[in-house]
Amino acid sequence: MLKERVEPRISVNKLGEYAATNSATRRRRIVLDQKKPKDFIVSRYSDAQDLVADFLSGNLDYEDLLDKVDEFRNTTASTDWQENRNKVCAEALLSFIDMADKLDFGSLVLTKGEQTPPRLLVQSVSVSIKPELLITKHKRSGDSVAGAVKLHMSKSYTMSDNAGSYAATMLQQFVEANSQFPCDRRLCYVVDVFGQRIFTAPRSHIRRRKAIEASCEEINRAWPEL
Repeated sequence: MLKERVEPRISVNKLGEYAATNSATRRRRIVLDQKKPKDFIVSRYSDAQDLVADFLSGNLDYEDLLDKVDEFRNTTASTDWQENRNKVCAEALLSFIDMADKLDFGSLVLTKGEQTPPRLLVQSVSVSIKPELLITKHKRSGDSVAGAVKLHMSKSYTMSDNAGSYAATMLQQFVEANSQFPCDRRLCYVVDVFGQRIFTAPRSHIRRRKAIEASCEEINRAWPEL
């Protein structure tokens, strides 16, 4: 059963896709899915996302992830939905394990993000960022800077260069608005697990933020008509 959201809102990864595509049909579909989301879209990968966050924050190791893959594969599901969810979570973990060596955070301090963090309001659209991990870097000077990690898990859609850059730009904006320390854009990572790519917030963001604002203005106008 579909639920309908009254106020315009969108997730950061979908906003990145929206801003990057020129297809009016695809844009309409993205907004419609955000207004009337199916439950499985929201929660399908949540277990895998939590496990990857635990791994990156140092609470799990490779063997733990492989054990979880076996657990997903061997657990008897009571519904087709649960069976499919176990399957895609196992696949997500295996894809992440293949790319995990690209993520070397060195001496950075990583902590798991809040379950209900603040949203960003852009042109009357509520943008859900919800980073899985928050980053703090303590510099030798005694100062500290901040960043974050946002995971993207979707077998059906892997991020393009533009979509990843837009999402990372929004992640940087979230850190700027919510961290006690100055944001270092180089510490703002969007990780596309199935695409096995890592996007970092770009040096130049003014044009991208204007494009994001224009996208949100379009979403706000389209929302009542869908």
